[in-house]
Amino acid sequence: MLHNGRIPSALLFTGREGVGKGLAARAFAMALNCPAAATAVRPPPGSATEGIDACGHCRSCRRIDSDQHPDLLTVAPEGQAIRIGRIRSILTTLAMKPYEAAVRVVIIDDAHCMNPEAANALLKLLEEPPDRTLFILIAPRRNDLLPTVASRCQSVRFAPIPEESLRYFLTAERGVAEEKAATLAALAGGSYAKALLLADSDWADRRAWLAGILQELPGLPTVAVMAAAERMASDKSTVEEMLYLTRTWLRDCIVYRQAPDRIHYPDLATGIGTWAARFGTAALLAKAEAVDRALARIAGNGNVRLALEVMLLKLAV
Repeated sequence: MLHNGRIPSALLFTGREGVGKGLAARAFAMALNCPAAATAVRPPPGSATEGIDACGHCRSCRRIDSDQHPDLLTVAPEGQAIRIGRIRSILTTLAMKPYEAAVRVVIIDDAHCMNPEAANALLKLLEEPPDRTLFILIAPRRNDLLPTVASRCQSVRFAPIPEESLRYFLTAERGVAEEKAATLAALAGGSYAKALLLADSDWADRRAWLAGILQELPGLPTVAVMAAAERMASDKSTVEEMLYLTRTWLRDCIVYRQAPDRIHYPDLATGIGTWAARFGTAALLAKAEAVDRALARIAGNGNVRLALEVMLLKLAV
C-alpha cells in the first residue's frame, strides 16, 4: 500500500490475540506519517528490501509510539463493550482537519465489542470517510463484526506465530530455558502474548494437576468429573489456558501412536501412552473437537462451568 500510494479508508486486522495486530496498526500509523518513510527511495517490488518502515526516532514516530500524537485516535472497550458515546466523540474530532499528520489514524481495538448502536454509527463514518483519515479495526475474526461494517474494510489476516519464532523470542528476549521455551511455544497456539502469560504464570502446577485428572478421567465417576469441572471453572482467568493444555495433551496422544519422540509433553509420556493405547485416532479427534467446542462456547460468553462439564464428560468416555 505504501509502495503504490493507495491507502484504503479502512483496514480490518484479524487473527488470534497476541500475534501483533495492534503493534502492526501502530507501526503502520508511524510509517504513514514518518518523514523518513515518506522520502525513502522505493525499491523494486519483490526485492529483498521492498519494505518501507518508519525511522522510530523522529518527533512523529515518538509521539505515535507513546500514544501522544493528536492525530492518532484509539478506541477500546470500556468494560465489556464499545458504546455509541465513544464513537460520537470520535465523530466530533473527525469533523476537524488533522492537526499535523499526513494521514490521521483511528485504531479501534476489539472492534467486535461494539454494541449495535456503536457499530451503526461507525458504519456511517466508513460510508463517507473523512479526508486523510484511515480506520484500522482489530478483531479476532471478520465474521465477528456486522457484515456491513466488515464489507467496507480491506481485510488483513494475521497468521499464528511459528513455534520456532516463539521459542526464539522466549529464550533470547525473556531468558527462558530452551526446554521450557519449547513447551511454552507449543502451548501458546501461535500467540506471543499467550506464551508470555504462560511463562509468567503457575502453569506448571496447573498442568500437573490437569495431567493427573486426565490420566484418571476414563475411570472417574460422574460426580468426580463434575467436581473437576467445578475446580477448572473456579478461576476464570486460567480456564482458556487449561483448555489449551488439554488440547495439547490430546494432540500428543494422537502423535504418540506414530512418533512418541515428537510429543510436546515428554515428561507426561506414561499417561499419554496409556490414552493412546486406550483410544483410537478417531476417538481422540472427537475429543479434541469437544475441547474446541468448549473454547468456542466460552469465547461466546457461554456458561463456563457447563461448557467444562460437557467437555469432560465427552473426554471420559
